[in-house]
Amino acid sequence: MTLHPITLQYQGETEMSGGDLVGILMVGKQL
Repeated sequence: MTLHPITLQYQGETEMSGGDLVGILMVGKQL
C-alpha cells in the first residue's frame, strides 16, 4: 500500500485546511 506519501501530504494539508482531506482521499483512490 502507498499510504506513506499520502499520509505525509495529509498531515501537511491538514495544517493548512482540513477540507483538503476529501481531495487527498480522492488522490489515494486514483493511486
